[in-house]
Amino acid sequence: MIGSTGRASVPVLLAWVVAGPVLAADGRAAGLEQAVGQAESWLEQGRLEQVVDRLEPLLRLQAEPVGLGPSDDGATAALLGRAWALLAEAQERRGQFAAELRARTHEIAQWSRAVGAAHPVVLGARVQRALALRRLQQPREAETALREVLAQRMALLPVGAMPAARDHLLLARLFLMPQRRLAEAEAAVRQALQLLQSAAAAGVGVTPADLLPCRLALAAILLERGRAEDAQSVLLRVLAVLDEQGAPALPKVRLDALRQLGEVQMVLGQPAPAERTLRAALEVAAVHPGPRDIDLDLARTRLAEVLVFQERPAEALVQVMAVLDSRRRGVRGAFHPDLLAIWTRIGDLLIRLDRAREAADLLARLVDETRAQRGAQHPETAQALASLARAQHETGLNEAAERHLRIALDIEAAQPAGALTEGRMAGLRNQLGLVLLAQGRPAEAAPVLRQALQAEQSLRSATSPDIVTLQSNLALALRQQGLLGDAAAVLRQALAAQESLQVAAPSRQVDLLQDLGAVLAEMQDLPAAEAALNRAIEIRRRQTGDPRDLRLARLQGALGRVWVQAGRLSEAEATLQASLILLEAADPADPDLPGLLVSLGGLHRRRGEFDLALARVGRAVDLRRLRWGRRAGPTAIAEIALAQVLDAAGRSRAAEPLLRQVLEVLDRGGTRGTPAVAQAHLRLAEVHLHAGRFPAAAGEARSALQIYERTYGLAHPDAVACRDLLGVAKAGGRPGR
Repeated sequence: MIGSTGRASVPVLLAWVVAGPVLAADGRAAGLEQAVGQAESWLEQGRLEQVVDRLEPLLRLQAEPVGLGPSDDGATAALLGRAWALLAEAQERRGQFAAELRARTHEIAQWSRAVGAAHPVVLGARVQRALALRRLQQPREAETALREVLAQRMALLPVGAMPAARDHLLLARLFLMPQRRLAEAEAAVRQALQLLQSAAAAGVGVTPADLLPCRLALAAILLERGRAEDAQSVLLRVLAVLDEQGAPALPKVRLDALRQLGEVQMVLGQPAPAERTLRAALEVAAVHPGPRDIDLDLARTRLAEVLVFQERPAEALVQVMAVLDSRRRGVRGAFHPDLLAIWTRIGDLLIRLDRAREAADLLARLVDETRAQRGAQHPETAQALASLARAQHETGLNEAAERHLRIALDIEAAQPAGALTEGRMAGLRNQLGLVLLAQGRPAEAAPVLRQALQAEQSLRSATSPDIVTLQSNLALALRQQGLLGDAAAVLRQALAAQESLQVAAPSRQVDLLQDLGAVLAEMQDLPAAEAALNRAIEIRRRQTGDPRDLRLARLQGALGRVWVQAGRLSEAEATLQASLILLEAADPADPDLPGLLVSLGGLHRRRGEFDLALARVGRAVDLRRLRWGRRAGPTAIAEIALAQVLDAAGRSRAAEPLLRQVLEVLDRGGTRGTPAVAQAHLRLAEVHLHAGRFPAAAGEARSALQIYERTYGLAHPDAVACRDLLGVAKAGGRPGR
């Protein structure tokens, strides 16, 4: 059977050796042979340090006169090759990849002396050396080394068709697919299939089951190329072949086929069938446990992703912890390099479980361990920094998150150019853009997010879910700059892309419609905003079927705010009240409550119900102060609404100092020059106007107008209202002049 990882154990390699009694001990080599036998036993038991301590001193002394004889003696050279192979595997499992590479080099030299450079055992050792180079993050050198072996194998055909097919698979899976060279990967897999089919036709002994790993690799490539239905067809064919051979046949192949089918079902928008398929994969694996079973770990990982998609992070964490336990049994060290990605997943799940501080502590240690093992400029160090930044962002430590993301980007920028590097940099830029937005710096965030979007568009299908996410984030940055038309255009592109995906993701569709509705409401395009929100509500109702669903309550609250703008106050009041009751019952500190309270306050103000308005908006301010503090941007924005109610209620003396405090908070840093600042100036202009201070009112109105015209344009309703107020102020409070 052709494996997917290319790992060939020492006993398998030795089975290829036919050049005489190479393992027969003589008196001179007896000590080394005894050590090798002991090391084999220890390696099976996971006693890696003992293997290294036993073999390294003997192998260092091989060139000295210690009675081992000359290294060109066949038996002794084979014994040394066997010893170096054991040492190399122990070092790899300890995460000492540079030491592994040195051992692989010596292994090749000794086997070449024992059996000749063209022997299959030597070619197999050279493949392992190529994989060691890959683990050392030298992908170009590793690919070159593997291609050299492939060329030699092809020159030896028809002998060695199966090893040649196996190495074509390695080339596709480990080198071409990660670099998004999918056409080359598909060609390599089809070449492997052709080699095996030709060997079968020649009566070499290749069976239909021997073709299955190639078909599994082909399915993975088809999925990556956006051909999910074709991939599903290949996988169902693989499972049919296995069924013909009986349920116990080739359990590892069945496991891999079920795992891939689960992935395909997710892409096709079938999370429930995907979960069933992946659990079936785990059932297959349960009767064939293995401490280093990569396929089992992948199945658990994919199941965790399905559970996260279904908003079940606690169950997902159980699966990822099982992966960690499994992988720990085959390596040494809590933070072995093979475990770093798993620790990252655990950190991300802790964040989803509202355990961000715990995640930050874990991920800070992960950064230190990765830097110590991989080096300060290694791509895995960059990824560890990105994970830590995500946790810091969740806990409000955005300056630290920005610093770590910029370091990570510098590391990636120094890596060899290619799809893999570009993809990682796009992810980092997306994170950085969100961190900049959280700091109120949308003008800096937008170009970073646009750069990330352009990179993803060059790497993926135009309708990739990752591209939809980036479009949504870019729209948020544009909206915060006041570029509402641009934000709406990007959101419509994202919505069209989302609706064209094979993945049925109603929650994502609802998010995009809600964002679009909010932008359209700010543009005063109230009919379009209402249509977007009504569509989102309809989708959510079909999705949940629960009239008390909190997500539905938030959407209805957003629609109520649009109705307030449109003057449909009775409808708005009923909707806002119902949303407020549901959200408050679930969580009295729900972050959406202040927005609903401000909208209700505005409704009461427009009716002249000032006591009710003050109570509603005053409570919104209290909630913001409790969550953000007294001198924070979100608090200041709620205080603008409170000042407007105070002024309307004839309490201008209380409104004026509140607005000046708001401007001190907002008119600096990342929020300077934003529409929120303009709104504060406009409210202050109204206070001055009502108090008869016309020059002061005109000055504040001019400040507001400059911002509105720059961000919204001349025709926006806010700009028009500001010009009208400026005209009244300049006319000494008399409209119509």
